[in-house]
Amino acid sequence: MTDQPEAIVASQEGMADQNGDTLSSLSKDMFEKLGACVSHDLQTSCQEYALLQRMNEVAQHECETMQTSVREAHGHMDTIQQQYAEMQSKFAQVDELCSGIDQLNDVVQQLDTYSKQLETRFKEISRR
Repeated sequence: MTDQPEAIVASQEGMADQNGDTLSSLSKDMFEKLGACVSHDLQTSCQEYALLQRMNEVAQHECETMQTSVREAHGHMDTIQQQYAEMQSKFAQVDELCSGIDQLNDVVQQLDTYSKQLETRFKEISRR
């Protein structure tokens, strides 16, 4: 009978060793899979940061391009404003010419009316 308790203890120790090996194996497997999961998450984050960096570089390039375009447009606008200022006197002269032409048209109309009146008088005098 003394052999039976020792056999039970040996059997239990064998099972404990087997359970310990299984637990150790499962723990090792769990940590490997956890490591793979964390590694994948880190790779994904790195890829996202790389994408964000590339997007920032592209946006910066676009901003620089737009800034250059705005500077060029501003330069052209300054040139146009200078040309417009130079032409203001010419515009004033054109306005004066138009005003003079309008006055001449009025005089021509008055002369035309007067000449028609004279013609009518001349015909009346000629008939008599």
